[in-house]
Amino acid sequence: MSLKNSIAPLVMTSIDSGDIGIGAYSVVNEDGFGEACYMIRIINRSKDDVNISFDGETDHDRVRSDSSIQIEPPMMINKSNFSRYTKVYVRGTTSVGHIYVVGYFRNVQR
Repeated sequence: MSLKNSIAPLVMTSIDSGDIGIGAYSVVNEDGFGEACYMIRIINRSKDDVNISFDGETDHDRVRSDSSIQIEPPMMINKSNFSRYTKVYVRGTTSVGHIYVVGYFRNVQR
């Protein structure tokens, strides 16, 4: 029997940019990803830039208004880059629109 190794997206989560606290971080995916991910994409469809954090304390990246970033570190064979418990936090100004986060994981089936 052979293994089927494919990439599958998780359900996209989002936060209304009107719910982002000014100067404070807001979590987008409250329960983490649910699967260990090898790549994540953050899409900012709000009217303002937002800062991204993975610990809720430090700015790790920035996503410009109406753009997206993809974080895909070099992957080791059969390893994931992000724990299933990884949370993505955003910080910016209260705005109009949404910020979306989606993780991609290896879907290995027998």
